[in-house]
This record gives sequence, C-alpha cells and structure tokens, in this order.
Amino acid sequence: MTADHGALVASGQWREFRARFRADEEALRTARRWPELVRLQALEMSIAARCGAFDHQRYDELRWQALTLGEQESADTLDHAAGLSHLTAGNPAEAWRVLRSLATVAASRAARRAYVDLVQAALAADETRAVRWLLAAGPRLVSPAAPMTTARLWHARGLCAAQSGADDAAALFERALGSPEMACRPMEHARLLLDYGRLLRAQRRDEARAPLREALTRFEWLTATPWAAQARAELRALGVRVPGEPAQPAIEALSPHKLRILRLAAEGLSNRDIGERLSISPRTVGSHLYRSYPLVGVRCRGELGRLFAGTATGDGAGGATGSGGLTAARPHNGRYPGPSV
Repeated sequence: MTADHGALVASGQWREFRARFRADEEALRTARRWPELVRLQALEMSIAARCGAFDHQRYDELRWQALTLGEQESADTLDHAAGLSHLTAGNPAEAWRVLRSLATVAASRAARRAYVDLVQAALAADETRAVRWLLAAGPRLVSPAAPMTTARLWHARGLCAAQSGADDAAALFERALGSPEMACRPMEHARLLLDYGRLLRAQRRDEARAPLREALTRFEWLTATPWAAQARAELRALGVRVPGEPAQPAIEALSPHKLRILRLAAEGLSNRDIGERLSISPRTVGSHLYRSYPLVGVRCRGELGRLFAGTATGDGAGGATGSGGLTAARPHNGRYPGPSV
C-alpha cells in the first residue's frame, strides 16, 4: 500500500494521494500495521513541506514513533521534509542542522532524494567545507547510478557553480534538464527549472522567461504554493506580469527576518555590518537580499529607501501568500504537464 503512495508522491499525483490518505490511514490503524502507518504519514508530511503546510510538532511525534518502530527510512523521510520546510522558509542554518545527518546515510532512499536540498542548504548556510565534501561524496550518496540520481548530481553542481560565478553553471543545469527521468518527477523538475531560470535572470538573459514560466506552471499544478511564489517573484523581477499578481510589491509577505535585513540595508548598513548585528555571515545577508529584491519589486540596494519611504504601517500582519491566488494551469485530464514544446 505505502509503495503505491510513494509512487504517487514522486510523480506529483498529490491530489490522488490526499483523496486516498484518510481511508488508507484508518485501514492501517485498524489492522495495527504500525510500520506501514508511519511510512504513509511520513509521505504525507513530505507533501505538506512542499506545500508550505508543515507541522513541526507533528514531525517530532512521528519521528519518535518511526524510531521506536525501527523505521529509519521513515525517520529520514521526515527529516528531509523538515529540512525542506526550513529551507523554504528562509532558515538555511536550521535546514542544514536537520538535513546534515542524511549525508551519512548513503544507503537511504531519502538521502538520495535529499541530495540537492543538502547542497542547497549547505550553500545557503555558508557551510563551505560541507559543500566541498558533498560534491566529492555525491556519486556515493546518490548511488546506484541512474538517470534521475545523475540529474541530481548535475543540479547540485549547477547550484555550486552558480553561487561561485563559474562559467559552466548554465551548462550543468542543462545537463540535469536533459535527464529522461526528470519530466516524471514534477517537483524536482520544477525546482531545477526555477534554479536554471534564476541563474539566467542573474545573467540578465532573456532566455530566463521560458524556464521560469514552466516552473510556475508545474508548481501551481502541484499546489506547491511557496515555490510558485518564488517563480512569480523571479518573473516579476524580469518585468513579466503574471496573472493574479498584485500590482504593488507584497512587502507584507516577507518574513520578519528578511524584512529586518532589508530595512538595515535601506539604512545604509553593509552586508558585514548587518551580519554582525544579526549573527549571520555576510554571504547569507547577500543571499537574503538577492532573493528578497524581486519579491518587493526592487532591482538593487539603492531602491530600498524608496521602498520603505511609505511603509510606516507596512509591517503589519500580512503573511504568507495563500493558495487562493493560484490559478493552476492544469491539463484537462489532471495529469502532470510535461515539458513545453
């Protein structure tokens, strides 16, 4: 039963998973099949993490149950989901703290699936030594060699090359996109398209629009709300109007942490000064600024003063973008929309 659910999660058929979840959960509970029940619940948590609905208290409870039952694979799946939720929320240090244990579990399927997230969290948390180790250990961590795991290696290397400004970053992303398995893994495919489009946008290349639009379509189909918001932000930074986007920058959607960094930058503090005040590295400050600019509709540091000039009450209770604004571009048969032609 849980094997079928795993296939639904991997292939992005999350609506069907949810439609079956409660009945199958109750059936497993009635039959007292506790290991399978925990596996099913861990898969549900992995979807919640991608949709911005992760419950950390439930994660703690399920992880304890999984370890009590000897279900290490389920515990790894839960750790991956928790780390991804922190990464999505802009907390790379916490994401790395949760995910790093997976780097030592080479035989775990969850560890193989988490490889790109491990590298992304380490990069964002400025864990330089860990990044080097992950790149060197990549072939072992994602083994056995297969088209999908090889694509993850190229994706991770592309992220590292993009951050360092290497000339081959785009080529690495393109190699990952060339995997024949990628189109069957819609969430991984969409995230790869987003990272590729983000790189092209940073290079001021018009080609960025196509992968970012594709990424948005896939995220909306999946109902992966936080990721759809990122794709929309990148498109907005390119000057592309997306249906359903508000006319004004949604500054209220920023986390308090990101908003504080923007305000300090607007006051004229350098990345180093901001880092010292908030106990984070200058590189992490720069990463937050780079990701926040398109969200609030500015192109550079010099425009931040204008942004905050009229926002004396703009830090209100406004929160995360809800799913109500998403108009998913779904094909008529409900199947995953493959690559655009």
